[in-house]
Amino acid sequence: MVITTYLYQRDIDAMTDDSVLLPLLEELSQLTGQQWVAQSYPVKRRFHKPTLHWCLYKSLGATLLGDEYQVINFYRDNTGTSINTYVPKELIVAFLYGLLGRET
Repeated sequence: MVITTYLYQRDIDAMTDDSVLLPLLEELSQLTGQQWVAQSYPVKRRFHKPTLHWCLYKSLGATLLGDEYQVINFYRDNTGTSINTYVPKELIVAFLYGLLGRET
């Protein structure tokens, strides 16, 4: 099942500021001709320090409501749901390297 959302430019500008992800996202955007962005989300668990999880978006094009983006869903073992859009940064970096390796 495809998950989509609408994002405005102000939302996109506030998203990716990570020094590891930003160059990968920019390179993939140049290779594919589609905009790729990532958003951080703090995950708070009781008795643990908050950790950052990330969500990856791929541009599908502009509509009257705003720019439509596909939310990339990651498969993960031992989870109670098949919808895993917020994942650790390491999974997104590995996914981006896989796409960059395929595109070159």
